[in-house]
Amino acid sequence: MLYAQAIPLIHYTTEQGLPSNVVYSVFTDSKGYLWICTDKGLCRYNGSSFKQLTTRDGLPSNDVFSCREDPQGRQWIATYKGTLCYLQDGIMHTAANTPWLRLPPEAGLFFSHLNIQNDGSLIFLSNSGDHFVEIKDTMLRLFSTPRSLLPPNAKDRFAGVRKVNANHYYLYTPGWRLSVDTFMHIRETKSTQPLVGHWPDSIFLANDTAIYDWNNRLLTKACVREKPAPIGSTYIFPIADYRYAIAENHILHLNQETVFRSPEKITFVGKDIGGNFWIATEGRGMYKTNLDPSVIRNYPSAYTGKVIVARSIAGQLYFGSTTSDIYRLKPTQTEKIMHCTANKFSMRFSPGQVIINNYGYLTALVYPFIYYDYLSPAQSGLQVFRHRQKIIGDFPYELIANTKTSFETDHSFYFFSVSNIIKINKEDFRSDRPLRTYFVRQDDNDESNRIYAKAIDSETQQVWFCDASGTYRLVDDTPGHISRFPPFRFQQFTALGPYMAGITDNSKLILCNIRDTSYPWDSSRNDQRLWKQVYPIDRQHALLASDREYWLLSLGSPGIAGQPRYTLQPIENAFLPQGAEYIAADTDNCYFFKEGTIIAIKTALLFDKTPPPRLHFITLNTRRHSYSLSRQIEVPYAESRNITIEFDRISYVGNDIFCEYSISQNGKEEWFPINSPEIVLSNPGFGAYTVKIRGRTLSSGYSKVAVLHFKVLKPYWATWWFLTLCALVFLALVWLAILLVSRIKIRRKQRQHDADMKYQQSEYKALNALMNPHFIFNSLNNIQGLINKDEKRTANEYLVIFSDLVRQNMHNVSKGLISLQQELNLVENYLTLEQLRFKELVSYAVEIGEEVDTEDIMIPPLMIQPLVENAVKHGLLPRQSAGGKIWIRVKENDDQLVIEIEDNGVGLNYKPAGNHQLYESFGLSNLQKRTEHLRKIQQHRITIEVKELGPEEGAARGSIAIITIDFRKHNRVAQ
Repeated sequence: MLYAQAIPLIHYTTEQGLPSNVVYSVFTDSKGYLWICTDKGLCRYNGSSFKQLTTRDGLPSNDVFSCREDPQGRQWIATYKGTLCYLQDGIMHTAANTPWLRLPPEAGLFFSHLNIQNDGSLIFLSNSGDHFVEIKDTMLRLFSTPRSLLPPNAKDRFAGVRKVNANHYYLYTPGWRLSVDTFMHIRETKSTQPLVGHWPDSIFLANDTAIYDWNNRLLTKACVREKPAPIGSTYIFPIADYRYAIAENHILHLNQETVFRSPEKITFVGKDIGGNFWIATEGRGMYKTNLDPSVIRNYPSAYTGKVIVARSIAGQLYFGSTTSDIYRLKPTQTEKIMHCTANKFSMRFSPGQVIINNYGYLTALVYPFIYYDYLSPAQSGLQVFRHRQKIIGDFPYELIANTKTSFETDHSFYFFSVSNIIKINKEDFRSDRPLRTYFVRQDDNDESNRIYAKAIDSETQQVWFCDASGTYRLVDDTPGHISRFPPFRFQQFTALGPYMAGITDNSKLILCNIRDTSYPWDSSRNDQRLWKQVYPIDRQHALLASDREYWLLSLGSPGIAGQPRYTLQPIENAFLPQGAEYIAADTDNCYFFKEGTIIAIKTALLFDKTPPPRLHFITLNTRRHSYSLSRQIEVPYAESRNITIEFDRISYVGNDIFCEYSISQNGKEEWFPINSPEIVLSNPGFGAYTVKIRGRTLSSGYSKVAVLHFKVLKPYWATWWFLTLCALVFLALVWLAILLVSRIKIRRKQRQHDADMKYQQSEYKALNALMNPHFIFNSLNNIQGLINKDEKRTANEYLVIFSDLVRQNMHNVSKGLISLQQELNLVENYLTLEQLRFKELVSYAVEIGEEVDTEDIMIPPLMIQPLVENAVKHGLLPRQSAGGKIWIRVKENDDQLVIEIEDNGVGLNYKPAGNHQLYESFGLSNLQKRTEHLRKIQQHRITIEVKELGPEEGAARGSIAIITIDFRKHNRVAQ
């Protein structure tokens, strides 16, 4: 069993989830976790569940003595094995996997205290006190502190180390402080207080009257009662200014006041983020407490029976129990000030039979007697009860015995039974005349007209009650029905300022206005709770008891109908006993009575808002890996099908935590409720994600949002190089398709072109072939004419030249192109033949420009000869006069070859008989067709222009044919 204590406690043992009842120390890290060091491993507590770490998780030993967090977030652990180790990102680091933690064998075992210094470094003191280790970041320094450094009259060993600066340390032993440098050279030896103890991350010095800090400065006049005690057996924890919790063996006291005694040794005192203190014991587990008796205090075994009435009078609490006892609450204990008896037999109070008014008077109904007396605030002696036995008429003893509720006004007492109301004037109590009773309401049919709820408005002295037919108010001791109140059947209601706060038979909270008829009533919006009782605190506040927790009802002023004029705030305080048998409250304190124990709490503490929980992410898991959150997370796309994000909720105040999460890629928040402590993402797709979580308790606001950023890497088919490759392949395929289609079209066109060219070439050859018989026909006609004229010599010469001309023409016609010189030779031979035939009628001249290389220039065959022939036949011969001449001029003009065939014949407008004009001649028509075919076959640009030379300044008539051949299209012999 526990000894009596002044602070409320919540006990945690292995039954609540602790791995062991032997607890060496507790520590709260920066995230809010409570780390519990036990003889069965290290335990992490988040306010609702315990998670154990043992040697299976990498701990060197399951005997864990202390734990501290450094500025890098590493949890350093001191174990029985004495090796250095720390926990970070779920990985246990020891000398086995972290080489810089290795120590030489002479360093000894480090399993005592470890303290964080002001510069963030961590100091371990060896168990023997002969060495200490300083760690900062990943730098470790080992210092030797041999016992030879101790002063001659110093006993024991070094019990503490404190870093002053980079080159200066304090070494402590009971009664002495040594100032040393990094080489352990003693600078100064100074006597100190005899007792050396510890608090988190520091050292204190103490005697039996005061406590001093590590620099020997007075902290407070507190009592450390242990006379030189074993080093490390005393712990101190700062509570507030000049207030310290001191744990010595089995006792915990605040400065001079003992607040807790434990059957087992108290090993440590720690504090969580909710403001609760944790008392660790060596065999009894842990206790959670407020550790401030001025704010909340515990009175165990304070009374017997059940409390049925309580009232605070001028700061003094009086209460009565069912054992007919009246108690008064003192600062540290309760005092029984009277016990009601009759005829030497103890009588039992029933609820509603005892009244303690605001003036210190007690009225008690104990069948068959009525007690009425003044409760003196005197500290000693019991007050005398006076009872009246002189009664006028038939006194309703049976009704008095069945009293359910009693009220007191300035002039009367009202006693309520099942369906009756009895009134007794207070003047009868203050005089010697007999008691008189008055029936305010009398009804023999108890069940059909049962009174369910009663209340008194202390401000107006009006009494209210409710039965099956509605709500009533006593006016001049006459019940008046209040028709504007809702037709609810109230189980209990209480006058509260301008309202009547009531709880109906279906557990609804109803607020009725008793001052303003325009705003009759309002109903609670929280219908998930089963309301049990309303306990007024003042005229604006009341405490509501429900089936789960307590709620604070805060009233506003009446206003517009339909608008609620109150707020309901749940009270999340783990030290308040649920299902209290009675609650009494005033503006200073609120008292909870349950099973003989009283919890007294400052009323203002009930108004405080509950701190929100802390939420943070733990891990991000895929099917293959678990990712640490201390670095940037990049999840391969192949692992992103199912992603689980675990988070934790830390709260030491509220048990119910409601969480929401948001997942976005564009920064837009959309919150969704979540019940489990993990978020599951199915096929989220690649990209950067932001996950947020927040939480709240019943009465707190939302917590600070925890944010997690992670990225799902792009699959190979979404990377830039793959897309670029795909684009290149696509472009290549498109290009190949275009090329293939183009080639098909080109081949198709080529086949069409080849067929056309074959046709053109065949037609061209046919036209060339037509030139030969035409020329031969004309030449034979000429030879025939010479023979007929008997000009045999001329005919013979003509025949020789003709044969050369035919041979030359046959050779040229078989070719596509011939040199210009070959064509000119053909033309000269032709003109020679024409001279032999027509003598002085035909003459010619060939003029070749100096820039013209006749052997280099290639032209189609029979290009000039047909034009010369037409000039002779249709230009010179029609003149029938000497002096006819043809000029053949060849010249180059830029990239063009220009051939002019000029004659001084009759011109183009001459019309002889038979209408044989030059443009109608067969040779010229054939030439034009041939040039057109050449343009299609060989892309030769050849133009032929024939025009007449008119008489200008006495010049003779004639015509000129101009052949223009473009040199840019294969008109020269390849070099």
